[in-house]
Amino acid sequence: MSNSISLIAILSLFTLLPFIIASGTCFIKFSIVFVIVRNALGLQQVPSNMTLNGVALLLSMFVMMPVGKEIYNNSQNENLSFNNVASVVNFVETGMSGYKSYLIKYSEPELVSFFEKIQKVNSSEDNEEIIDDDNISIFSLLPAYALSEIKSAFIIGFYIYLPFVVVDLVISSVLLTLGMIGFAPIF
Repeated sequence: MSNSISLIAILSLFTLLPFIIASGTCFIKFSIVFVIVRNALGLQQVPSNMTLNGVALLLSMFVMMPVGKEIYNNSQNENLSFNNVASVVNFVETGMSGYKSYLIKYSEPELVSFFEKIQKVNSSEDNEEIIDDDNISIFSLLPAYALSEIKSAFIIGFYIYLPFVVVDLVISSVLLTLGMIGFAPIF
């Protein structure tokens, strides 16, 4: 009976894996920046979305490798057993500290406090504790991290896109002064 429950728990974790990869890693930043660069170059479908997402996934795995190694080492030190509920709860509380510190490091503090306050209002907790790194919920950190990554991706994309717009305007103004109105400024 316990093997079937642990199998269900593992399979349900694997169904959440794409969501965790998309929102809980730097994948979202890489994918947005790559799409903006592709649009800045004036390309529509080359490279394809699958290629861009594959490269973004590989770069995300490279960036997240130290966090993954720390989680793996913590799981080995804690003797994690999916057959024991107490072992899994202990691992989530203590073993995921490296991932939690990663999320805290790259999340904007304003967003973290915003989501933490919303969570406390929704759970109708009356205690007014000061929000510090130890008592922040992972469910407050994940949306704050995702929004922080989206914001920084658009800022990076804007800085990359801006020179392409300037070059496009210069070329179109040169073509206009030469009287070549019918030519497109894209080469």
